Amino acid sequence: MKRVFILLMCVFLAFSVSGCGKTEDARDILYRICADSELPSGVTYLSGAPEGSSSYLSHDTAEVMYGESAVDEVFPLVKDYAIYLSSFAEPYEVAVFECYSRSDTDEVARMCLERAEVLKVALRGTQYSSIAETAKVEIKGKLVMMVVAGG
Repeated sequence: MKRVFILLMCVFLAFSVSGCGKTEDARDILYRICADSELPSGVTYLSGAPEGSSSYLSHDTAEVMYGESAVDEVFPLVKDYAIYLSSFAEPYEVAVFECYSRSDTDEVARMCLERAEVLKVALRGTQYSSIAETAKVEIKGKLVMMVVAGG
């Protein structure tokens, strides 16, 4: 439960700083959250990563995570993204999306909520179900953030 509180505070701080005239990209916000909350090592997918690199989010991987329609219809609304997935036993996930416009954030937030619901169903009845139950999606300006890291 302490980790949930820490992550929610990081989310608040990330959104507060990004709304104060500082320009941080999705990667910077994600890295700060992961460092501040001491999440285990994992893989980070970054928009603009070169194909073949470990940070490249392939179309197929994005479809598995978010669904085919989200990749085709919602990802085009996203200007920048950074997505962290833990590589150890506990299924932590943090995603930061910067949309082209504020009007696009509702669709991106809906995509994140659907992803969180998929995780809840997948983890139901396991020792990790409480992690998925703590999923949070926040919108601030053009930013959408999803945090799945409780328990």
